[in-house]
Amino acid sequence: MRREHLSGLYRVDVYYLARQLADVPLFILTSVIFMAILYFLALPDQDAQRFFMATLVIILVVQTSVAMGYLGSSISPNATTAVSVMPVLTTPLLVFGGLYGSNRLRRKRL
Repeated sequence: MRREHLSGLYRVDVYYLARQLADVPLFILTSVIFMAILYFLALPDQDAQRFFMATLVIILVVQTSVAMGYLGSSISPNATTAVSVMPVLTTPLLVFGGLYGSNRLRRKRL
């Protein structure tokens, strides 16, 4: 990738956007397979609408995670730096997203 970028063939953002779009079918397929196994084994309420909503949520989470991984790899010069930079980027998202909130506060918001 570095050789093509240095030769001026294409920009880094175009490369990662194309890579993200090329990976979409694979991630959708694996997400649907994952949810088909998990949903019907773990949840007693087997409603088609709820299954498709849960599958959509999983697909969106997977796409967001992949995009965050691409972000970390594009702003880091090597793998060691990426491993140390990504927790700094993702921890505020976990904290402010409500992961560490109490169940009492979650019930109020719902």
